[in-house]
Amino acid sequence: MQDRRDVAGYVPTTTISPTAGSLSAIVRSFKASCTKGAREHGLATALWQSRFYDHIIRGPEDLEHIREYIRTNPEHWEEDELYG
Repeated sequence: MQDRRDVAGYVPTTTISPTAGSLSAIVRSFKASCTKGAREHGLATALWQSRFYDHIIRGPEDLEHIREYIRTNPEHWEEDELYG
């Protein structure tokens, strides 16, 4: 049986294929290509976060909201459950 773990050791429970030509398919191909190249050069450690939140910026208001989050996020770190 083929090992299905990604570089972070995560084993997906389902396989989801994005629509050909979609942004998801492009990002998936880019990450696969980078991972392959890294492995060929002996860099088999984790390259990508196994779980993350991605978001397509849909307009100026959305962009400003994200910028504000980035600017103010350090102020809230001590409140985070993972802090300390």
